Amino acid sequence: MQSHLFADDFKIVGDVSTPKARELMQADVKAVADWSAVNRLPINLDKSTVLHYGSNNTHESYAIDNKAITSVDSCRDLGVLRCDTFNYDEHARNTARKAAKLAGMVLKVFSTREPNFLRQLFVSYIRPTLEYAAPVWSPTGVAVCNILENVQRRYTKRIRGYAALTYEERLSKLHLDTLEKRRFYHDMLLAFKTMHGLVSVTPRSLGIELSNAPTRRLGLRMNHFKPKTETIAASYCYRVAKEWDRLPASCTKSVIISSFKSAFRKDFN
Repeated sequence: MQSHLFADDFKIVGDVSTPKARELMQADVKAVADWSAVNRLPINLDKSTVLHYGSNNTHESYAIDNKAITSVDSCRDLGVLRCDTFNYDEHARNTARKAAKLAGMVLKVFSTREPNFLRQLFVSYIRPTLEYAAPVWSPTGVAVCNILENVQRRYTKRIRGYAALTYEERLSKLHLDTLEKRRFYHDMLLAFKTMHGLVSVTPRSLGIELSNAPTRRLGLRMNHFKPKTETIAASYCYRVAKEWDRLPASCTKSVIISSFKSAFRKDFN
């Protein structure tokens, strides 16, 4: 079993495929509840949930003080909607709806359609909503990617003098990238930071395994693993190795983050 704590948010994650493992999970839940009671930090049972993953999961019931914890098919985890299908498409759709409402509010509040002003508003207030924790939930399906991209597509079309331009032309004039390319960049940036010890997580904790093959010419490489399902293949730890292989040697051989960013911008612009 593994436990993860962030502020007042606590999670216990583990394999419960055997009766013994399920007993250990309940024991861990009880240990956390006992610790909370001793330290006068009571657990809010109404805000506590159990999310079961896996088609063969027995959906065991777990309890705190003999009160069952509610089982759900989806829940929010630090702002990301997790579903028992291990699919993040619904989170992506919710993100697109939220960003579209924000974009509509911006266009309603400000009467100006001046390009630089609206670009700055998008970059500062709308795009961060579309990119929050993107490496966790970044979609691979065309339909969902289009739903996200449409937020930027519609917004840029409202800028003065841009309505007749193609989406690519609008982005070029505004010096913006597609949201899909931005998500790819954030995937690669997280991988780079992880492999070079720039964040407080290890490659292993993200499911990344560095290759032991001699790669002086190409820089750091990753081992590839074969996923069992398409859904699992879309998760970060499986797609990142394939994405990393798209990078030129100028990126993979970088040892400082500024050179990596410069190489990425040069090769993907």
